[in-house]
Amino acid sequence: MILLGEEAGDQAGNAVAFAGDVDGDSRPDLVVGARCESTRGNYAGAAYLVLAPEPGETSLAYADAKFLGEDAGDGAGWSVSGAGDLDGDGYDDVLVGAPGESSLAVANGVTYVLLGPTTGAIGLDEADGKISSDENAQVGWSTASVGDVAGDAVGSGHAGHRVSQPGPGGQQRRALSLFHPVGQLRRAVLNVVRNALQAARGASEDPSVSIEVAPQGEWATLAVRNRGPVIDEKVRGRMFEPFYTTREKGTGLGLAFVREIIDDHGGTIEVESSAEEGTVFSMRLPRPRPESS
Repeated sequence: MILLGEEAGDQAGNAVAFAGDVDGDSRPDLVVGARCESTRGNYAGAAYLVLAPEPGETSLAYADAKFLGEDAGDGAGWSVSGAGDLDGDGYDDVLVGAPGESSLAVANGVTYVLLGPTTGAIGLDEADGKISSDENAQVGWSTASVGDVAGDAVGSGHAGHRVSQPGPGGQQRRALSLFHPVGQLRRAVLNVVRNALQAARGASEDPSVSIEVAPQGEWATLAVRNRGPVIDEKVRGRMFEPFYTTREKGTGLGLAFVREIIDDHGGTIEVESSAEEGTVFSMRLPRPRPESS
């Protein structure tokens, strides 16, 4: 897969991240930063949303959504990331950092929140939310998921997401955080189950898929098993890598997206495959902590 910037000097691809499932089609999407894009002024920056990207080469001019920096020098798209489903509507949302934005102070910086679903060209002045500072903090220097910082994702359905953190030019070293209802774990499990169902169609005898949940002290393991073709050891070693796929029309993003979600929630995912036992994806996650009285 090759995504080409619109113009020379845009620096498209300076930041790339999984956006989650922004349009609710159960396929992972990508968000791409282009911090020097200059539609709204020199180096105003932009970010692109590509829904369920397909293999091949295409220009970001054909992206499903484009988020345009507010003003020259903002550097929007310096950082980008998925945010999970912040508003609990079943669609994942997107974060775009613009550390050079200076509406409140020199390089106070902004992180913009774009709620899914979203398409078309959108000025970031019309974003659904803004996180900023009245100091030279360069908010938006980075944006990233930090997973379940509250420790209650499995039990109560909430997980923390870092919205932004000041860059090296700022004196602050704090991070701003949001919490959102969790839909990501459900999507991760559904992705694994969907893959298992597809693999089971190639089974010579037993096309079924089984799901087992086993508590193990402070952990729980969810195992998804199918009796489809055995997966080669070399393939198993790479199948969680972004853009690695053995399917003709695959994107190589689905299982990489799953692993990122499981990692964010403090868990692990492994795969084993043999003719005797079938193929088993095992997701190990921390169990919810009992509420204190």
